Amino acid sequence: MRKVRWILLIVCAILAAGVLLYALYGGEQGDFSKVLVIKLHIGTNGVREDFIGLRYGHPPESGLRSGSFSGRLLSADGGTVKEFAIWDPRMQLGDVMVDDGHGGEMLSGAKVQSPEADLLLTLPYTGVEEQFELHDRASGRLIKSVNLSSAITSFSQTYPSDPDGPRIVSAQQGISLITMIAGAAVFFLLVLVVFMMVRKR
Repeated sequence: MRKVRWILLIVCAILAAGVLLYALYGGEQGDFSKVLVIKLHIGTNGVREDFIGLRYGHPPESGLRSGSFSGRLLSADGGTVKEFAIWDPRMQLGDVMVDDGHGGEMLSGAKVQSPEADLLLTLPYTGVEEQFELHDRASGRLIKSVNLSSAITSFSQTYPSDPDGPRIVSAQQGISLITMIAGAAVFFLLVLVVFMMVRKR
């Protein structure tokens, strides 16, 4: 009977340790939505990458956009994850006062074409996007291809515990986890010893 009691106490201690570890390290909750931030410079000599990054956040709605460019987010196998229209930032819209033909003035829309401009995109990231492509909508010509892997890897290294990304456990994190497990085991063994001493009395 005493042996059975010992077995039950040990099983209970192991289960309690498991619950403690899960409470501390498992079941992450919260908003882990992420966005890709891509900054390109469009000039007379082509398109240049200025910044590619991945961060926490929510993208703006892109479904109703119009423009002469087309953007595509591609997966690792080359499949299209999302496609959307992009306005050419070199084309600036504004309002000007013009002659109304009757001796007065009226407000009219105007377009101003600049030789170069920056294109800043904030795009949704679901975990499968690996490539971004910028195309000319009229001809379908590829203007610029951007590899996203470096930005994704950098984000994973900065946030190794993100539930949607690969787990990158550093040596310090491994030591901390081992220390916590050892501490929990010692704690429950002490509780067990105290319990048995009280039972003997």
